[in-house]
Amino acid sequence: MNQLQEISPNQSKNLNEIDAIIEIPLNSKNKYELDKSGLMRLSRVLHTSFRYPFNYGFIPQTFCADNDALDVVVISKEDFYPNTIVRIRPIGVLRVNDQGEVDDKILGVPIYEPEQNELKDLRDVPKHVLLEIKHFFTHYKDLEGKKVKVLGWNNSKFAKKIINSSLNLYKKRFKKQEK
Repeated sequence: MNQLQEISPNQSKNLNEIDAIIEIPLNSKNKYELDKSGLMRLSRVLHTSFRYPFNYGFIPQTFCADNDALDVVVISKEDFYPNTIVRIRPIGVLRVNDQGEVDDKILGVPIYEPEQNELKDLRDVPKHVLLEIKHFFTHYKDLEGKKVKVLGWNNSKFAKKIINSSLNLYKKRFKKQEK
């Protein structure tokens, strides 16, 4: 089963909640990606001394300009196993230029984690957490000789526009193929 195509994002009407599939747990150096088989494949081990300071994954049934599902950064005190579906609240987006392509990262929090209940928008996130995430994406590929430029943060309203656009792009691209 390919989770990108088979699992619904279960988005709420106003996109205040949506499901995300975790690929990389908090504090991992391993970069996992969903394989076409539905299993997780080790893509690489980070070359830097960095570890992911968040859980990382994607929103199913989304598609973006970089020919991939919409990425999601999930702030949590807990690490989630790869292939776990986590219900999140989108609270912002980090816009990144990775190898010349825009690669948006939706910032979300698990709706079932009490410590994150008060985070509703980007302005609610501690500044240091945002700096840490930005620093990670700015430098995590440095030793691979790849350049990533962080373009900046945007709020939950903008994040929801990106989610909606990527859901629609997925429908246009893949629903036609199913007919």
